[in-house]
Amino acid sequence: MYVARLSPLDASWAENGVGKMEQWWRFDGAKTASYDPRKNELTVHDAGLRGDDRSPRQFYDYVNGLPTGSEALLTRLRQDSAKSAGADQNERVFNLISVILRDAQIMPPKVNAALLRVLEKIPGVRVNNNVTDLAGRPGIAVTRDDDTGRNELILDPKTYRFLGNRTVATRERTITSSAVPGKSAPGAPRPPFDRGTETQHAGQVLINVAYLPTKVVDKPGQR
Repeated sequence: MYVARLSPLDASWAENGVGKMEQWWRFDGAKTASYDPRKNELTVHDAGLRGDDRSPRQFYDYVNGLPTGSEALLTRLRQDSAKSAGADQNERVFNLISVILRDAQIMPPKVNAALLRVLEKIPGVRVNNNVTDLAGRPGIAVTRDDDTGRNELILDPKTYRFLGNRTVATRERTITSSAVPGKSAPGAPRPPFDRGTETQHAGQVLINVAYLPTKVVDKPGQR
């Protein structure tokens, strides 16, 4: 399975500040491949799935097993997201739907429609009918605010296929994070972690990803 996505990138090979990441997954999840445009090189390696990671086959089976009735699907998603990160149940369900739309772009139309109907039931969800994704495609944004900012799921205005996601800061805040400690001389005390800060401003785009159409191919390197 061939998956390609665009994201902002500050690199000499990126076109107009946008980089393209290409990846190939074997359906059973045992192998994956990636393309390095700097070296014009394709690398195949073990997928290394860990924890809750699913292979494409497992994710396909999971999505196909979801109920398509709105209430039944909402109940199932509440159960499946109970241990996930999120400030409350509504946020956890919204985040899970975001993951499903992102990682299972090949899914039955009935399931895709049911997921969108569930989104309508989540408090705080709004719709913006006039957006453009990073690939320049027109779209509809289904949005919900949380502590990070405004999370947007961008859909095709005609087919409602998932096109990408974006997170926009809605207020100014300062983020503090820990960095890897520096080297110290043998026998010397280990230096403390350096703490870096980043100030986010309202309207700043924090995450911006556009997904190109997923394709089923015969081998790595095919597009």
